[in-house]
Amino acid sequence: MNKNRKLLSLICAFAMIVSVFSSFTIVNATTNDDITQGITLTLGEVDEDNNTIEVIAGFKGMDAGFKSGRIAFVVPDTVTSVTVVEEAATGVPNDTKLPDFLYSVSMGTSSIAGPEGEIATFLLQFDRPLTSDTELTLADTTYMYDSDKVYYGIADLEDGDVQIEATSVTLPKNSSITTTDATRAPEAEDEDDEDLDEIVEITSGLTLTLGEVDTEKNTVEIIAGFVGMEDGFKSGRIAFVVPDTVTSVTVAEEAATGVPNDTKLPDFLYSVSMGTSSIAGPDGEIATFLLQFSEPLTSTAQITLADTSYMYDTSRVYYGITDLEDGDIQIEAANVNIPAFDESGEELEEVGEIPMSDAITVSVDEDSVTDGVSDYYIVATVKNGDDDAVYGTDYVATYNGVELTYAQYSNLINGYFSASNVADLGVTSMQDVIDNLVYVLYDENVTVSAQLVDALTSEILNPDDDTQSLDKPTATSTPKPAKMTITSKVSSTTTTTVTVGKNITLTAKVSNLTDEQISDGSYEYVLSSANEDYLDYLSQSTDEDNVYTVKFEALKAKTSVPVTINYVVDDETVATASVTIKVAAESSGTTSTGSGSTGSGSTGSGSTGAIANANTTTSTGTSLFTTFTDLSDASWASQAILALAQKGIVSGRGDGTFDPNGNITRAEYCQILVGAIGKTSESADSSFADVASDAWYYHAVSVASNYGIVVGYGDGNFGPNELITRQDMALMTYKAAQVMSLGVAATTATSFTDADQISAYALEAVASLNNAGIINGLGDGTYGPLATATRAQAAVILYQAFVQ
Repeated sequence: MNKNRKLLSLICAFAMIVSVFSSFTIVNATTNDDITQGITLTLGEVDEDNNTIEVIAGFKGMDAGFKSGRIAFVVPDTVTSVTVVEEAATGVPNDTKLPDFLYSVSMGTSSIAGPEGEIATFLLQFDRPLTSDTELTLADTTYMYDSDKVYYGIADLEDGDVQIEATSVTLPKNSSITTTDATRAPEAEDEDDEDLDEIVEITSGLTLTLGEVDTEKNTVEIIAGFVGMEDGFKSGRIAFVVPDTVTSVTVAEEAATGVPNDTKLPDFLYSVSMGTSSIAGPDGEIATFLLQFSEPLTSTAQITLADTSYMYDTSRVYYGITDLEDGDIQIEAANVNIPAFDESGEELEEVGEIPMSDAITVSVDEDSVTDGVSDYYIVATVKNGDDDAVYGTDYVATYNGVELTYAQYSNLINGYFSASNVADLGVTSMQDVIDNLVYVLYDENVTVSAQLVDALTSEILNPDDDTQSLDKPTATSTPKPAKMTITSKVSSTTTTTVTVGKNITLTAKVSNLTDEQISDGSYEYVLSSANEDYLDYLSQSTDEDNVYTVKFEALKAKTSVPVTINYVVDDETVATASVTIKVAAESSGTTSTGSGSTGSGSTGSGSTGAIANANTTTSTGTSLFTTFTDLSDASWASQAILALAQKGIVSGRGDGTFDPNGNITRAEYCQILVGAIGKTSESADSSFADVASDAWYYHAVSVASNYGIVVGYGDGNFGPNELITRQDMALMTYKAAQVMSLGVAATTATSFTDADQISAYALEAVASLNNAGIINGLGDGTYGPLATATRAQAAVILYQAFVQ
């Protein structure tokens, strides 16, 4: 190998260990006129035709001049790129995805003379005009040093530092937006299966294979391996780009020691080395990657190895896609298809139609269709109840009877008649779309409203049109299948663990029954898979609501005893549910709390601050507190605290108190969160630099990381012993709710008066949990996102999310 390859390897290695902050906290801001010293933001040239805006970053009040610093802010969603057009120093633009932007700057051996000056000019490119004035504010990670090495910062100040304020600048709305905020969406492209590259048949090189697809959790496994290597696999790099809806990629299994990519998605890179060993050839598996999707795939997606992927065999022969030299072996870029997630498994049944002409009752007088783009566009709102309807699941659109892809539908209503995927439809004007486009509904609750907009004036031409819906009495829909859920009770405490000699009661409840199934009455519950050697059947009963209750006694210890209940109507099983009961040995000892070091305030050492029980097992004669002497200090949280304590998820200080108003660390909250969602028995590994493998919280943090519930600070650290903020507690809980498929509706709308202080990365979590009634504010209309959470607050949010 020549020097160029060695240099490239060094650069890649260096890139992997450099981390960039990807989340900024925005604080209350001031204008340039209000500050006397600090970093300024000034509006530069605004080009409304090209939708570009310049923002000039400078400084003032620094007599010793500017030496170095960091400028960070969050841009609007419509910004497609931020570039540096002028700079007075050597800067390094952010290498993470928008909307976060970060620019580090250093003057080297020189500096910019004070007390005022300009540092850099940034050009913001928008994909559509701004419809309202928008504030751009410095993030609190912004700082600067003067030539005397004095630190000027917004947050995290120490003695000798100078406090500065977070400056803001107003980005003006486009002057042509006069009547409505509705804007024409960009032209859409299809992502149909036929657009995918042909699957490459690999005879020598790296392979990608599809593993398990879990449509309930929205996860997909991709298995990376190798073929055609007689001398076996020694080391290499696996790199690929994932779809935009992938929120995390984790290593589920590996045959070697790998280093996952430390950059933000969609790029993923995994470097692997076998050390002193190797994987025997000629074929083998290297690692399995778990891709977590934020939503179901609606069409087939493809993942292809990037050309930076390569591998070495045990003879140091190089197998590469590009940059080959004498003696190297050329390999191809393997690819794999991820199929669309089939949520229902059944063909959708049409329940009705709504023509676009019913939603828009006015006519288009004249449509010039310049360069294949209409003078008009339609802003359509399709709802299923209060939520946005899902294309392909709740409805589709047809044009002259031809079913459209979503991209075709989007192009038609936005007036892109010359787009490649709609050109053959023969559309000549927006009036054609109004006359011939029809919404085909698969759910009777879908409603349609549409605004016809003049693209030149932004005027809505049909402001008086009403929302269209089906005639409900004549509409029919396919009922959801019957569903059964099981809860288990031991001494009135929900659990799936029972000790020998105690009783356990299972309650099964069926929902989504049809009228025929309810009125028929020819039903029965069938119990199966209960091992009589360990569980003695005692009694059963059924109430008038078809709720089935069966009681067992635990006979002897066993790791797990599966129990399945089937709901049968006319000899046909219409619903089934299963639960695993853990039967623990009877003991006179105390409750096991792991290593006895489940957190003490912010240090994570000792046992006096315990709130999180590690691997707790309820047993006869335990010392687990079922009440605490100080709950009057937080009576509003007493129900939640006692419920979690009885389940063995939380414990007190060891002296009969719970200390509800004490603080809780990130590790402690992670521990009780994993316990609350029932994932403590799962195996996982953590790659956080500050989470030691022998730490009491290692397993909980590893499990949470594996599910994407925690991602750390972006620099390889988790911060286990730092006190958790209320917004980070909400974020972890929200992600756990998604893992458990609790159906918390996503939203960013919130009535908290301090919503502007909620970090962008946590806004959806706070708003969604608040809207679902899981979290509340501080009683004065605020949420207090940056305040540290208390032990009582932690108990309440977990109780309301996963127990109540």
